[in-house]
Amino acid sequence: MARVVWNKIMIMDKYYPDVEYTWSNELQSITWISENHPTDDEVTEKQTAENIKEQEKQVRKKRNGLLAETDWMANSDVTMSNDWKTYRQELRDITKDSNFPDIDKITFPTKPGE
Repeated sequence: MARVVWNKIMIMDKYYPDVEYTWSNELQSITWISENHPTDDEVTEKQTAENIKEQEKQVRKKRNGLLAETDWMANSDVTMSNDWKTYRQELRDITKDSNFPDIDKITFPTKPGE
């Protein structure tokens, strides 16, 4: 699954477009040219927040895909077993946690019968 990891240059372009700086690939660091600029901690904080948002988006995308595969079971002419009801509820509950971990560390529930 493709994942965007926000780097400092992306943060600078999004949040601080008028601040002048240079970037060192070798050192992975910013040298400020503008006198009024964010602190390194402020840039890192925004970077972390954007990474978390991206992880949330990826978790929801995967969860929604898994739910969509079983949506037909929720039709009025289908009787869904308790195992499937539990599976679908567990999928919905994955996004209740406000501290989204890395999508690779989330254990998605196993479909009944697998």
